Amino acid sequence: MSENNNNIHFIKFREDNVPVFKVIRSKDYVFYGKDNLYPEYLIDMFTKSGKHNAICTQKAAYIKGYGWSTSGIIANRTKETFDKILEKVALDITIFGGFCLQCIWRNDMRGLAEVYHVPFHKVRVSANKDVLSFSNDWGRYRPEKVQYPAFSQTPDRETRSSLMYVTEYRPNDDVYPLPDYIGAIKWIELDTHISVFHLNNIKNNFWGGAILSFNTTIPTAEEQDEIVRKIREKYTGADNAGDIIITFSNGKDRAPTIERIPADNLDKQFEIINGMLQDEIFTGHRVTSPMLFGIRTAGQLGGRDELLMANALFQENYVAPKQLFLEEQFKPIFNLMGISQQMTIIPLEILRNNITARRQEHKKEHNCQCFEDDKDKELERIVLSEFGKYGRDAAEYEIISRKPVDESYLLFIGSDEQKVLKILNDNPKESIRSISKAVGIDEQAVRNIIKNLIKNDLITPAGVVTEKGLGSLDDKPVLAETEILYSYDVDPQFGEPIIPTTRDFCRTMLTQYRTRLWTREEIDMISQGLIKIGAVDVDWNVWRYRGGWYYRKDIKVSQPFCRHLWYQNVAIKRR
Repeated sequence: MSENNNNIHFIKFREDNVPVFKVIRSKDYVFYGKDNLYPEYLIDMFTKSGKHNAICTQKAAYIKGYGWSTSGIIANRTKETFDKILEKVALDITIFGGFCLQCIWRNDMRGLAEVYHVPFHKVRVSANKDVLSFSNDWGRYRPEKVQYPAFSQTPDRETRSSLMYVTEYRPNDDVYPLPDYIGAIKWIELDTHISVFHLNNIKNNFWGGAILSFNTTIPTAEEQDEIVRKIREKYTGADNAGDIIITFSNGKDRAPTIERIPADNLDKQFEIINGMLQDEIFTGHRVTSPMLFGIRTAGQLGGRDELLMANALFQENYVAPKQLFLEEQFKPIFNLMGISQQMTIIPLEILRNNITARRQEHKKEHNCQCFEDDKDKELERIVLSEFGKYGRDAAEYEIISRKPVDESYLLFIGSDEQKVLKILNDNPKESIRSISKAVGIDEQAVRNIIKNLIKNDLITPAGVVTEKGLGSLDDKPVLAETEILYSYDVDPQFGEPIIPTTRDFCRTMLTQYRTRLWTREEIDMISQGLIKIGAVDVDWNVWRYRGGWYYRKDIKVSQPFCRHLWYQNVAIKRR
């Protein structure tokens, strides 16, 4: 408050700064903000700001994605799954910049028995981070709290329960985290005040700009301060919709008067401020496009391609790093729970129906088959089951050489095509009727096969097998004791065999069946068997059945097949 010779007092707004984390000598934990209630303040902002709430909720949904790659794993005796814990953790890390888990060791201390989510705002940390305190009410002068040791992968023999307190890195944040939207926190708070301000303006039919004059004897400075304090406590702020300027004088028959200050273009002022709020809040949240959160802005067309591009940028720049961070933090938890499979978070997809329709067009154009959505899950299960019926253990063989199977061969050569190609290689002038009888298919099917062989440069129009066609016939052992066997693995140019976005089909082929080898006849038998039982169309081929689409970051193109290939192996059986 300021004072001058005219006895005019201006009520000013208080400025809030970034919280300070203080060590109090009498406390065994570090204060989380000046009043130790900064997490509660962040929850208050999340609850009261509509824009901030919508962004945080959607960001958490992006981070959670479709959950863990292996779903339904039970985390504790309440039957809560790790997918449900991930959902809570994603919201915590969005609001606070960290999360907390309670880890309970087994009786034999050889692994974890249970894992629970702990509300992040209810935990405080000691200065050296070795003790964590839990309380349901940190606002009390002497809060009732329970203390736990910090989680370690080496079990504490004195207690089976510990807290895993995880924070994202920020410079100078040694104990508690700050949310990544901290730069926009004042704009978020302003958003909460503006909504309350306008609500009360409408309810009270009163705009808060006013001068309140007491036309009595001018009180002493102390008395003026006391009057201003009481009026400010009762009437100012967003809840009372306005500022009040208070004066003291001896005029106007000693009666207090209220003079309203007219507001010019209040609607335009609100529009400008609201636009600034929205821009600053989205910038603070690192949102590349408000369209991802259901908000249209001027200059954006809102088309599908624009939305897909915005989604790709947001996934790559914000979501993927968050998911990788969480995967790394949960890795020791899964190991200690005895979960052997690699656990990754499945990214969220948008415009799923439109994407599927668009991909179906590309599938036809490229003549490829891949898993798309839930309707393919049953077929995926059948295919994997069939692969489990065939093959042999790779440990029984020594691999002499290995090369990727030619893509055109995968796309167009099956058992019947292979037979036709071999017949034409022996006699390019063999008749359609003779080929039909030899292969055991009708003449029209032979014509279709020949048409495809010509189209893909495996034979000439005259029926002569090309060099490329001869390569596809190269399925004979180079030595009497060698065998030609096939395996499924990652294309070397794409790095690790399994990444967070690896589909279930490829994940199973690279884990459960990673040590399996199949003959060409066995793989062809899977195709023919599924066609015979009506599970797939007559032109279906397991060779071109792939795990899904893959986005090539190097060329910025989504290819209608994944990162994995079939490999031809020249092998000798070990004695």
